Amino acid sequence: MIATEMAPLAKVGGLADVVGALSPALAREGHEVSVVLPRYAAIDAAKHKAAPVEQPLKGMTAQVVELDGIKVYLIESPEFFGRPGIYNDPRDGKGYADNAHRFIFFQRASLGLLRQIDLKPDVLHCHDHQTALIPAYLKLTDDPFFAGTGTLFTVHNLGYQGLFPPEVLKAAAFDRAVFYPMSPFEFFGQVNFMKVGLWFADILTTVSPTYATEICTAEQGSGLEGVLQSRRADLHGVLNGIDDEYWNPSKDPHLEHHYSAADLMGKSHCKTALLKQMGLPAGRKRVPVIGIISRLAEQKGFDLIEQAMPVLMERELRMVILGAGEERFVRMLREAQARWPAKLTVRVGFDEALAHLIEAGSDMFLMPSRYEPCGLNQMYSLAYGTVPIVRATGGLADTVRETQSDAGRANGFVFHPYQAGAMLEAVDRALAAYADSRGWSKLRLAGMKGDYSWRIPAKTYQELYSQAAQKAKRHAPSSTQYA
Repeated sequence: MIATEMAPLAKVGGLADVVGALSPALAREGHEVSVVLPRYAAIDAAKHKAAPVEQPLKGMTAQVVELDGIKVYLIESPEFFGRPGIYNDPRDGKGYADNAHRFIFFQRASLGLLRQIDLKPDVLHCHDHQTALIPAYLKLTDDPFFAGTGTLFTVHNLGYQGLFPPEVLKAAAFDRAVFYPMSPFEFFGQVNFMKVGLWFADILTTVSPTYATEICTAEQGSGLEGVLQSRRADLHGVLNGIDDEYWNPSKDPHLEHHYSAADLMGKSHCKTALLKQMGLPAGRKRVPVIGIISRLAEQKGFDLIEQAMPVLMERELRMVILGAGEERFVRMLREAQARWPAKLTVRVGFDEALAHLIEAGSDMFLMPSRYEPCGLNQMYSLAYGTVPIVRATGGLADTVRETQSDAGRANGFVFHPYQAGAMLEAVDRALAAYADSRGWSKLRLAGMKGDYSWRIPAKTYQELYSQAAQKAKRHAPSSTQYA
């Protein structure tokens, strides 16, 4: 795997969780798995007992650490990675101006490292636009070392495509002749790294079946729907899993009180602890707590929450929100907390222990996303007996069910139109269901009985890796027209 995030070494979002959990899941199936990652300044190499790679390339050094039986190679570059943050400058929250050069260096150095240490993979699994040039390097150069190596490219979020001026092609060592209207490299006058990966990879995946369908449409294709439609036979939606050892209420290291489907008493204690920590009154009667852990952005539905907040605060409930993001929504939530301090508490930032307590101590979890490629929090919630309320999009539609005809299959509440009114109706259905304690217990247990682990997705990926390797062997590079 070649990626720019991997938990617990470097994390911005779900990509880190996927690489950090899928790679050991594959290793447990008997595969030899390695990961190549940038050596960011924030990675504590000493803590992870990093050792130097014995055969560094000229002008580049690398270290290797072992996590869960996985060798993780860390590409070093003080110029590009010896700074705070991963993609963005923490001082202003904006992407670094030289991101194209940073990740071009990383991709070329990753391939060079594999050659240098003689690690020839059957498949290179590339993640998002920061590694999307790699399939093109393999397809368009006659490199005997990678002859027959397949490529699988995963789109975690099509909204982030890596758009850069054509001048970056020189740094990437591609001939400028590759850049012409409608070419694999061109996108409205710019180079689009994501488009390159979608064009050249042997197999394409994204992180849920519904999202695989959605991104082939004009509504959610972000301008790349034509490329995706042309590759539809090679595009597979594989629902992400969760680390069910770490996200497990029966042994969660962040929880003082543990519980399981067989004994839910600990969940009540977690709710009490959550309300106390967030400074919210428990009340004399049974009052539901709605939790939210999210990036504070319009994509995550906070414009709907903003519209609905006055009506939500009329309901008999408590809300706890943890997240960081757009200043507009930070300000809105802080103003709402000041207006309704007995009903709403907001924590701006990220706190891992608090995130686990919110999942355990909440009764419901709200995810009204405009789009959601996969989503992990709804699966954490289901595993923790916290009933999700979601919009039917992407992975949310694939994991949360609200069925009137077969209540035994229901595990949450779902709304469809991206409208504040539709979201409120779903919340009201959840509140009505909560009033029936026996029915609520059945709904909660239905979620806890699901399997959200990486076991099934890992097997699917194994099949796709085989397809990628077979495809690469059939279509060995025969042209250098682009390189």
